[in-house]
Amino acid sequence: MSDAPVFRQRMSIGLRRFFAGAGLFCFFPTYDLLIRPGVPVLVLGMAPMWIIALAAGALGLAILAAAILGPKRTVIFDPATRELRDLGAADFGLRWSRRYSFRDLGTPIVERVRETDGPDSWRVMMPCAGRKRPLNIESYPDEAAARIAASRIAAVIAKKLLS
Repeated sequence: MSDAPVFRQRMSIGLRRFFAGAGLFCFFPTYDLLIRPGVPVLVLGMAPMWIIALAAGALGLAILAAAILGPKRTVIFDPATRELRDLGAADFGLRWSRRYSFRDLGTPIVERVRETDGPDSWRVMMPCAGRKRPLNIESYPDEAAARIAASRIAAVIAKKLLS
């Protein structure tokens, strides 16, 4: 199993910040509907406002939890079982697993990702039969590292398909 390429990914900082901002924004209805009006909140006419405010607060807490406990993803090219395993897990209990046979995989693609606010990066993608879009394997800051990873993946797949 030592020749099996393994790629580990975490939720990016930018995505975490986006989720945190969205989660905090969900607390605005609570303030806007219950605190700001300055009317007694324990009257029967405020019941719909309580329902909306509590639902928004619960949604905000869930999105903030996702930002703090974001998912991790592991992609394993296992030559022993001749399959790519795409495993994901989040600290809040969400887990997923997908398996793709080596015979359903294409040749790894190295794709340039043009960034508007920083240096460009390079992404290794894997075409899979039955998927519309290629599977994102890993991102690299330079083309050479991405091409090395793609050739390593191609070698593992080719070696097992030939044997």
